Amino acid sequence: MERLTAAMEKPFVRSIGHPTGRLINRRDAYEVDVDELIATAARTGTALEINSHYWRLDLCDLHARAAQEAGVRLVINSDAHAPEDAGNLRLGVATARRGWIRRETVLNTLPVAELARVLESPKGS
Repeated sequence: MERLTAAMEKPFVRSIGHPTGRLINRRDAYEVDVDELIATAARTGTALEINSHYWRLDLCDLHARAAQEAGVRLVINSDAHAPEDAGNLRLGVATARRGWIRRETVLNTLPVAELARVLESPKGS
């Protein structure tokens, strides 16, 4: 949590990827206090990732919903390391749907001009 908090407090860190670090059936999640992670993301204006890779699926739907309710923006990432991985995005979208995530909560669904405005503004504004 110390490293995650320190990263989120940096003014140029806009998003935290792999927030729990888990690899399904391969590695347990880090010892992350998800409530604290979400509270810190809300306080610092840092987005959290819904990672779409089938080995990660991190954040889960319940944590994504809690983040949204706390005012945290999300990004949905395919975690593509090869062209054939781009299809993983459907798993992240499904996670967001299960969590009732609104389109306007997800940074990478914003119109380009609005996304540019968000990214050019000071973090948290």
